[in-house]
Amino acid sequence: GGGGGGGGGGGGRLLHVTLGDYVLGVLDLTGEVMRYATQNANAAPAVAERACAFLRGVYEQLVALPVADKCDRRFAKEFDAKLRVMLTSCKKLERVVFTLRVRGAEHPFALQHALSHDADDDDA
Repeated sequence: GGGGGGGGGGGGRLLHVTLGDYVLGVLDLTGEVMRYATQNANAAPAVAERACAFLRGVYEQLVALPVADKCDRRFAKEFDAKLRVMLTSCKKLERVVFTLRVRGAEHPFALQHALSHDADDDDA
């Protein structure tokens, strides 16, 4: 019976993604993970902590990539810009996790203050 090849029910069509597009997509995904973790940090602090560790691990792997040796200048420039944004996101989430662990119990609005302070930093 009938599938059309390819296995996924998509009529045998394959999606070809370049390595560069894949890596840039991973960087975009990290921004979504960071947003989710910060928006839900009060309700799920363990999620924020796991997301922070995940983002640190992804960042360490990405900075180890030999981008300049294997990619064109446009990709390398975009990769560097997105990596800087990711580092900023990591630092922001680390501040949120720190606030939850150290100051959350002593001041219930500490997390909101930390997040609003980070929003001010992002605008600068």
